[in-house]
Amino acid sequence: MVSGLFGNHAEKFIPVFYHKNGDAWQPWCVARADFFGSSSTPNLWLDGSVDAGADYDNWQDDLLAQAAVPTDVTIDVDVVLAGFDFDVDVTICIEAGGIGKDMRIYVVQVLDHYPAPETYYRNAFRQVITEDVTIGGGACVVVQKLRSLKATDVAQLQDVGIVAWAQEPVSSGPAEIFQAAYVFPFIMTDGFESGDVMAWD
Repeated sequence: MVSGLFGNHAEKFIPVFYHKNGDAWQPWCVARADFFGSSSTPNLWLDGSVDAGADYDNWQDDLLAQAAVPTDVTIDVDVVLAGFDFDVDVTICIEAGGIGKDMRIYVVQVLDHYPAPETYYRNAFRQVITEDVTIGGGACVVVQKLRSLKATDVAQLQDVGIVAWAQEPVSSGPAEIFQAAYVFPFIMTDGFESGDVMAWD
């Protein structure tokens, strides 16, 4: 269902799947589920602030409603791949006239269509970088990080992507996502820069 939502609304929606079993990143995925108080799967959080439950029609209605909410935050993501290391620069800005904010920046490396063989698994969480920032109106901050890909990701290089978002820096959800962007290094798809966006989060 989420795969269908992504396919139908790729200009408004970028999912990040957190699988709660079966891989080395399980503890962080469980912690993320606990952050939102998710006790069952699938569970979709749109924009970090709307629990959309597990029904496609509700998901789509909530997505379209949230996508219409304006934001004064922009994000640009630049990824340079050198061998199996990736250097990520994330530029987060608040537009002139916008309201200064404390934000937690998440930079997540995902692997699409993983784990196999289910093709409807999209953008599975693989590793994360977080950094808290304070940005005033009309100002920008750059978060720069270097990470290495794991062997599983190297085997599917065409499916490696980076998703970045700016979220309220709180200890538990709901927590509004102010803006998000994504890049698939071998496709170089620009992220979202106008209007609020949603994440499977």
